[in-house]
Amino acid sequence: MNVPTERSNRFATLSFGAQLAMAAVGKKLPQTWTGIYHRRKYTKRIRKNWTPELLELPRLPLDIPISFMVAGAQKAGTSALIRLLEQHPKVSLPVVKEPHFFNNLGFFQSKSIPVEAYHAAFPFRGSQMLYGEGTPRTMFSPSCVERVSKYNPQMKLICILRDPVSRAFSAWNMNHIRGEFRSFERLINIEMDLITRSGPAHQGFINYLSRGLYANQIVQLRNHFPEAQLKFIEYDDFKTRNERVLNECLEFLGLTPCQIKTSVGKVNTYQYRDTIHPTIEKKLRDWFLPEINRIEELLEWDLSQWKVSSRNK
Repeated sequence: MNVPTERSNRFATLSFGAQLAMAAVGKKLPQTWTGIYHRRKYTKRIRKNWTPELLELPRLPLDIPISFMVAGAQKAGTSALIRLLEQHPKVSLPVVKEPHFFNNLGFFQSKSIPVEAYHAAFPFRGSQMLYGEGTPRTMFSPSCVERVSKYNPQMKLICILRDPVSRAFSAWNMNHIRGEFRSFERLINIEMDLITRSGPAHQGFINYLSRGLYANQIVQLRNHFPEAQLKFIEYDDFKTRNERVLNECLEFLGLTPCQIKTSVGKVNTYQYRDTIHPTIEKKLRDWFLPEINRIEELLEWDLSQWKVSSRNK
């Protein structure tokens, strides 16, 4: 059996979409060109989502900051929470739920924050509104957290944390339905090896496991924002008691609770084609155990349910 090289491993952990895009963008384009490419791609996506009704509204002025973010984690209910918050009469969201502005390298080839490009995604509905967005990659990327802090030091961030094994399999399942042909087992084995060699990967990888290493993400957030501006939610708590959790979020954002329809249906979900194999699940639960113990200490949570097989829950 051929043993894959580190270089081939790194290419294998690129998403299937990223591998296809590499042929178009090129691996060795000058930084200026790649910056132009990513800026244009962002601008095109934002413009496409300005509907005729929204075009009657101006863009958000530069002196009115985005006040909150549902910052992660991926596949942990961020879309559902954003949809609930959107129903509040004082909340206004961008034309796309996930602008992916702060992780767009095209806008950050210098240290300045191009506020005008960011605010171009937000219709202006009045200065009395609370403007927010929901890009799950925000809490995962250290550079994103730093940029957000520089943009608005008073930003409030809501982070939903899901059992990392279930989260990883859910993320793979989403990509599998979209065309990912490589098995979950193959990809996690490759990523485990890469994490052992180099630590969590934040760019250019599928990050099924790295995204579930929440402890350092929590520390990173606390290094840039005071505790009063951070709210961590456990996914199953939100899923089973969403009305109570929603009211806690509204209070956290300084908003008065109001009548909100909490039964919004399934949001951004995919029907699983496969179930996780018990042997793979046990391997992952053992692998994540030290991480979960550390998260329990950081947040003072009881995460016993994250440590047992899904078949025993």
